[in-house]
Amino acid sequence: MKKRLAKSNMLTPVLLALFWVAAPSAFADQPDVNTVYQITARHSGKCLEVNGGPSARGNGALVVQRDCNNAENQRWFFTYVGGGLFKITAKHSSKSLDVFGGIFSTANDVIVEQYEYNGSANQMWTMEDLHNGYYAIIASHSRKSLRIRGDSVDNGAQVIQSDYNMSSENQQWKLTDVNAKRSCRDTFTSTLTGTATFNITIWNTPLMVSSSVSLPVKFTDCPATISITDFPPLRRSVVLPFPIGRNTFTLTMSAGGPGHFEPANGRIVLPIELRLQNTSPLLGNSTLPLVLVATGAEMTSSVDGHVTLRGSGTVVGGALGGSPATMVITGNFSPRPR
Repeated sequence: MKKRLAKSNMLTPVLLALFWVAAPSAFADQPDVNTVYQITARHSGKCLEVNGGPSARGNGALVVQRDCNNAENQRWFFTYVGGGLFKITAKHSSKSLDVFGGIFSTANDVIVEQYEYNGSANQMWTMEDLHNGYYAIIASHSRKSLRIRGDSVDNGAQVIQSDYNMSSENQQWKLTDVNAKRSCRDTFTSTLTGTATFNITIWNTPLMVSSSVSLPVKFTDCPATISITDFPPLRRSVVLPFPIGRNTFTLTMSAGGPGHFEPANGRIVLPIELRLQNTSPLLGNSTLPLVLVATGAEMTSSVDGHVTLRGSGTVVGGALGGSPATMVITGNFSPRPR
């Protein structure tokens, strides 16, 4: 069990001044004590979280950065304790943001964790306004800044304390009210990279067409509306029973939406119309309207925007009219839509 040093309540402002290092001036707009915040690293756009998910409620759980996902272990309360200081509390566990080792742990690179609040100075923080929409978060006992180790943009990168460097974006943090109506980009494009698999039966012959794809997906209306803007042709040659013989089957998209995206839970409902072209004149050409659906559970729980879109429909027109068919697209969004 690690040894921890509790803060003496008689630690005076004079003693605190001995720990001072150059840092920005304290900000005027203090966090609202009734607000739940996400804390986002400027350099990576990732959120401060207690590692291990919402079930990580124990003392000593590390604090890291990870893709923002609205999980409870990425939500924080700020409580004013006087003297320009705040305690910062993880919503899911009610434990405090804490520099490991107690009040004499003043070195650079010391890890940050969650720990039961005990009034120690290594659990108290000053918010410093950088006048650019971001803040430095300064440990009271050491006057060192909360930062991401190195310049890492990886999920799971550790949060540490370190001397403040005004040019380091990995020491700059944005506070976002998780319950406020967010401003957002009205229109942006994300790329869904993965695999598309199409299945159909042609004259009692099962046919599967599968290929790697990179699909540009347009999000609009902040970002409730979704459309696939391009779909590469999928081709497969197959020998069918007489009198068809060899046929080259080509699948393209004639329309890709618009559909609906729910940022809160990752659910997607996306109408799409596919065009089925055959080199055999006996088969002719057909269309396939279907609706691709993602439940959102994967995207909500994953760190990389993983999603599986599934849809089924019935072919319209040509010799294949009335045939059932399915499409499954599995991949990852980049950037991850939120």
